[in-house]
Amino acid sequence: MKRAIISGLFTKEEAMKHLAIIRQHLLAADGARLMDRPTQYRGGPRDIFERAESSAAFSREIGVFYTHAHLRYLEMLSILGESDALWKGLQQINPVGVTEAVPHALPRQANLYFSSSDAQVHDRYEAAERYPEIVEGKVPVAGGWRLYSSGPGIFCHLVRSRILGIRRRYDRLILDPIMPSSLPEMTASILWEGHDLKVIFRHDAPSSETTIILNGTTLESTPCTGNPYRTTGRSLDVSAFNHLLVNGPNTLEITLPES
Repeated sequence: MKRAIISGLFTKEEAMKHLAIIRQHLLAADGARLMDRPTQYRGGPRDIFERAESSAAFSREIGVFYTHAHLRYLEMLSILGESDALWKGLQQINPVGVTEAVPHALPRQANLYFSSSDAQVHDRYEAAERYPEIVEGKVPVAGGWRLYSSGPGIFCHLVRSRILGIRRRYDRLILDPIMPSSLPEMTASILWEGHDLKVIFRHDAPSSETTIILNGTTLESTPCTGNPYRTTGRSLDVSAFNHLLVNGPNTLEITLPES
């Protein structure tokens, strides 16, 4: 469902129907899960899915909370423009302050990304019996593997290219921020094409158009196209943008229409 929405294969109506299914059956207190229940564990000979049947640990795919899958769920939310849910979902897997977003999370190492959210159960039989409680957040959960490969990169990509909405597509600069309603103004410092860039986002455009100002110069832009689910951001000529950058601090102001 996530991949079809990210790829634009569904109509908007189909996408929203599948989002409702995900939220009803796959969204737990600690994030989005791969399936609505774990694979049945019987012990003995394997006959369906070797790893799921033989693993003794209730973690990652076995516990049906795989952080990579949750990250792709967040990517899907960004495509749909679900800004508040996207922001909440990022906090659920951010090791810094995770217990604020996931109150039943056990203490985790705050400087390393974790691969899963593993329920504190003695064995898979207990996990199966108490799975509704796990979904509701009534069972403590611990972070899975630490220092986990590409996860931090996907997380940072979502923050930069989806929350901040700053990404390049060939000769065009795309500015498509997705700010949560809880943040009427936001400031970020990034490196763009070797230049220090301070970006200020605001939610109070006096008109229905997004305004973009770089170092005091208002930039011309055109609407982005290609997203079948929502009106997206603005597209600029990247050469014209880079021409206005200076050797030193640069300030980009993006003022969005009030939603």
